[in-house]
Amino acid sequence: MTNKLRITKTPEAGKWSGKESIPAIGQTVQVSMNGIGPSTVLGFFTEDGWLGLYVQPHNPPEWYVRQNGGACCCHVFGAELKRPDHAAAIDGKGDA
Repeated sequence: MTNKLRITKTPEAGKWSGKESIPAIGQTVQVSMNGIGPSTVLGFFTEDGWLGLYVQPHNPPEWYVRQNGGACCCHVFGAELKRPDHAAAIDGKGDA
């Protein structure tokens, strides 16, 4: 299957692994994978039939900056996201 990178509108094909609906371009999501944290959706990609997000982390962990550079974007799947309203409670910064 051919992979498509940087799709700039929500694709109609691809399985979404997230519990919530597919976020829009420009929306902030909470990436739980590797402690990446809040990130802005810049686009979409598909890989082996799965829909993913191309995101720009707001304040990535130090290890991520060392490995990838400070302005580096990343590819994530829906299962690697936390619901924004639950992120504060999970991280101990709120009571949601």
